[in-house]
Amino acid sequence: DVIGQAGVDLALLPEYFSGEGARETLVGPAATLMSEKAATYGMYVAGTIGLHDQTSDRLFNAALLFDRNGKLIGRYDKIHLYGPELNLGGVTPGDEVPVFRTDFGKVGFMTCYDSWFVDVAELVALRGADILLFPSLNYDRALMHARALDNCINIVASSRAGGCGVWDSGGNELREAPPQQ
Repeated sequence: DVIGQAGVDLALLPEYFSGEGARETLVGPAATLMSEKAATYGMYVAGTIGLHDQTSDRLFNAALLFDRNGKLIGRYDKIHLYGPELNLGGVTPGDEVPVFRTDFGKVGFMTCYDSWFVDVAELVALRGADILLFPSLNYDRALMHARALDNCINIVASSRAGGCGVWDSGGNELREAPPQQ
């Protein structure tokens, strides 16, 4: 509500913002919250949830993107899963790297552990994205410089533990992360 009232264009929530153990559908509480806040404040809202895909009966770490009207316009399923997600959590890796059109440019996703590999950021850039949205639990800030610079793409990061940040396509951090508490 605070950032919505401030008139931002995009709210990027961190990975598993509703809790790592939460499992829900596209009509569950986290997706509904994102949709409602997007519509209420006329902004885009993105974040990842533990999504139970009813069509495939599989669990995904899904990054969702809602438009200014609260309509779901994009979904990216994390490709490079962290060991506990894969082994204990039963999460299925994704196999597509989509890019989504917004009124401020094209965006794609890279989620948490994806950042340790070059392929997702590269494919998002090659598919014409202007901005790479990066929700995470925690991340290595130095990797963002490399991913932005190598792919000439802007990165917006949010994290539950590593702070937020913005990097331009030259790899320069545009916003210093707030101190950790």
